[in-house]
Amino acid sequence: MSRLAIVEPKSLMGEAVRELLASQSGTWDEIELFTTDPEEVGAVTQVAGRAAIVQSLEGDALESFGTVLFCHRDVDPVLLESVPGDCTSIVIDPDTPVDDAIPVVAGINSESLAGASRIVSPAPGVLLLAHLLAPLRDLEGLEVVAHVLQPASALAKASLDELFAQARAILTMSDAPPNEIFGTQLAFNLLPWAGTSAPLSTHLEAILGDTLEAHIHLSQAGVFHCCSAAIYLSVGEDPGAAKLQDLILENPLVERSESPELLGPVAAAVSDKILIGEITPSPVKGYWLWSCMDNLTFSARNALSLARP
Repeated sequence: MSRLAIVEPKSLMGEAVRELLASQSGTWDEIELFTTDPEEVGAVTQVAGRAAIVQSLEGDALESFGTVLFCHRDVDPVLLESVPGDCTSIVIDPDTPVDDAIPVVAGINSESLAGASRIVSPAPGVLLLAHLLAPLRDLEGLEVVAHVLQPASALAKASLDELFAQARAILTMSDAPPNEIFGTQLAFNLLPWAGTSAPLSTHLEAILGDTLEAHIHLSQAGVFHCCSAAIYLSVGEDPGAAKLQDLILENPLVERSESPELLGPVAAAVSDKILIGEITPSPVKGYWLWSCMDNLTFSARNALSLARP
């Protein structure tokens, strides 16, 4: 019997996972929901088309589950250690390093799942870059510099509420609301990312191999959803823009925008693909590429693909 446990199902990521599971009924024999938040215990919600009660995560609650999905930020290492040894733990986009965990992007380095008991479904920026760059990894001397713009939904529900309150206050000329999460106005603004970009490059190279040299920088964008990236590609032997595009589009999850000059988070929010714009030559050497992706949908899709029994 295949049994899946979802920890923090009412987080933004938990909701995205449950939304996808609604179209995957029958994949799991049983799915149960757990939380460490006392206020969420007993909440009634839905998963895979069935009503479900959010249970308290305590004691041996995770015994007999084959897979546990952790759908929240800052996963407590003690909580991870409580997962039974014969159960697979999948941490979605962790903020803190997870010891002995292997970053995996489904369909790209899925072979790493063999024998792994602790897996990281990496950050949205890594997912976007991994899917775009996987078809290029055999090109000699591939070097990548990416500036990734993170949406408010890369954080938590409260970040969306704060951004919405800021935008509403500006448009209605009301008093400015507290800036408890971002520290200043994020609405209609762009800020440095408060965390570190270092794990992203490490994860990307672990997924694609050490033949790739990747440098990733993050910024916090004043948008609600969708991850965007300005990507610089340099290749030892120049294949030309058309060939690069053809290689990238070999990935069925990548699609060229019908209106590349208008490509942005709004377009990606209604698409189930990673959207790319034109590949344009750099005045010095190499190429620039602009891409956008629905961060919550792709993170949930990757995690469930890794968890599939």
